[in-house]
Amino acid sequence: MIFAFENYFSFPVDTGAVSVILVGVLGRSLFNRENTYNQKNLDFLETAPNSFWLFQLLIGIAVSTVMAYFAKETGLYTIGFSISALTLIFALSDPAFPATHHTTLVVGYAMAQTGNIIIAVVFGVIAHFIGLIFGMVLNTDCGTHIDPPAVAIATCSLIIFTLF
Repeated sequence: MIFAFENYFSFPVDTGAVSVILVGVLGRSLFNRENTYNQKNLDFLETAPNSFWLFQLLIGIAVSTVMAYFAKETGLYTIGFSISALTLIFALSDPAFPATHHTTLVVGYAMAQTGNIIIAVVFGVIAHFIGLIFGMVLNTDCGTHIDPPAVAIATCSLIIFTLF
């Protein structure tokens, strides 16, 4: 129903991501008995060493650049999402394995809308950090799940589809 409503009005956003977010918010508001946010991770983000931020930046740049180049060369703008989603199977054996499907999908959207690798990489890095920070502060140890990649996809797709 949420998805149909969003599509009917043609909102300039990834409607699937918005639907996932709204279901998560509804679940949190109905069933959450724990924290709304994670104070420990918020404190960590404020005091995190530069090496942490540099590592995250390098991951974002690397994933975004590879996907942007691939999308430009092939015209397959959303294949990176599928490949990244498939790699989530590695998270079963190592929960620290990074999710990148939000980064690659946003890069694909930016490439499709602009055809510019630099813009696509910038949006990919932004999506990476939105997913990371949202997940650490508003999802980890909060009792219910609001999908951080969906938040990154919805936020960045709204900007991309509105501006370009």
